Amino acid sequence: MLFSKGMSRQNPIPDRTQKPPSIHPRINNERRMTVTIFCKNQKTFDEVKVFKDNLKGLPTNKMRFIEVYEEDMDRYRLIKVDDIEEIEYSKDEWED
Repeated sequence: MLFSKGMSRQNPIPDRTQKPPSIHPRINNERRMTVTIFCKNQKTFDEVKVFKDNLKGLPTNKMRFIEVYEEDMDRYRLIKVDDIEEIEYSKDEWED
């Protein structure tokens, strides 16, 4: 007999769960710009860090979120694109 009673006949599948890259927030945030986001539900996220690429286009035809980093609370947050009314950012910072 090739297999003992307790063994499965299939090869075990390796654990493919990937851990997010351990990038220190300060290093990661160097690629982000500071913006203020105003939402329709009257919430304002002041001077949060966001990737420029996430702000380009912002299609609202399907459920989409952008990730922001709130420095004062040292946490990441997802904001639904449909809820965003206005985004303010420094023109100088955008052109870098």
